[in-house]
Amino acid sequence: MEELDMLIIGAGISGIGCAYHFSKNTDFSFKVLERKDTFGGTWELFKYPGIRSDSDMYSFCYDFHPWKKDQRFGSASEIKDYLQEVIDTYDLEKYICYKQKVLHANWDSHTNRWRMETADGKVWVSKFLFFCTGYYDHDEGYTPDFKGYNDFQGKIIHPQKWPADYDITGKKVVVIGSGATAVTVVPALCDKAHVTMLQRSPTYMMPMPDRERLWLIQRLFIKIFGERMRILFLKFRRFYNILIQYIFFWLCKAIPTIIKPLYLRALSMYLGKEEVEKNWTPRYNLWDQRVCACPEADFQKMIKNKKAKIVTDHIDKFTKTGIALKSGDNLDADVIITATGLKLVIAGKIQVSVDDQPVKFHELFYYKGMMFSDLPNVFSAFGYTNASWTLKVDIVARYACRLCMYMKENNYSVFKPVIPDGMATESW
Repeated sequence: MEELDMLIIGAGISGIGCAYHFSKNTDFSFKVLERKDTFGGTWELFKYPGIRSDSDMYSFCYDFHPWKKDQRFGSASEIKDYLQEVIDTYDLEKYICYKQKVLHANWDSHTNRWRMETADGKVWVSKFLFFCTGYYDHDEGYTPDFKGYNDFQGKIIHPQKWPADYDITGKKVVVIGSGATAVTVVPALCDKAHVTMLQRSPTYMMPMPDRERLWLIQRLFIKIFGERMRILFLKFRRFYNILIQYIFFWLCKAIPTIIKPLYLRALSMYLGKEEVEKNWTPRYNLWDQRVCACPEADFQKMIKNKKAKIVTDHIDKFTKTGIALKSGDNLDADVIITATGLKLVIAGKIQVSVDDQPVKFHELFYYKGMMFSDLPNVFSAFGYTNASWTLKVDIVARYACRLCMYMKENNYSVFKPVIPDGMATESW
């Protein structure tokens, strides 16, 4: 049994960032427990073609370690390389313990300690616990209960379980869904297969440059003034991209009746009015839901060049040869890709308890996006939904460091958010 000040669960982009902050801003003893044999989280789990960030890397990267590439969006392998660079640069490897799948976590009010048990029988004890486990089930994705699912005689693939070395060349492929996964996987497959994206309703797909337009100016200044200008430009590039995101989001919420028509008009000029009205006009305003990024308008170019097509309809059932739609049409397929989302979970499916009484997360309040009501000495990293994930995680990690050090300096042992008496609440 090993006792520490802090245990961080998960060595994805959140866990590695938190490890940096605790190594630099506290004198705590801590470890990062990772269930797999390597780091990376999301960027290690997903293997489907085209997997990349859906936020710009200038704001998605850590503020303490800038993204140095000119490309705005990073592939999974590039993001893992970036994380490896962070681990090496700040000597974080010594904190990470791999193949440590936490099954149970119990808070003992007598000792004011968290006690964790892993799948291999090891016991860890800590004063504080930091969940960096993300928000979805890493074991399986979400697939709706499609009628006739087992009747289909081709191959069904969920992107979360993409088979290694699967050859999709020449096949008729139907991708169900129009979210971030579909928007990345469809362009990656269209040169190899005959691809149709089937959606119930359209999603906002925003064309964005994949190469920062300031890179020429940056290289010119570096050539004139030397390498000392590089860090300055990297910081400016990050600030610029965060500012542009903020302004665009504010405009979308402030004047949606102006922004939405402008978006649709621009698409109509490129794809044609009929195509946009049928397959590209969402039922909601920009940023009522997350907007999908399309680097260099790759998705729009693919549709314009007829390398793939979009069908907007509802599924009636799966058939032996494809999908029957409620409109009466049929989509033939050799492969159906169910890009239908993720299963949401809290705390990585770890069985959390307080004094051996199971914690019911659905009955708790989430305080400032980082703590749960009445749950002692627990932090939880959850990023933004309308901006890059790590912007929020960095804020949470800094706050956690300050709070932990304040408690240590003032001899406090327990914190927990408490709901004020009489606070108005609403049921979900």
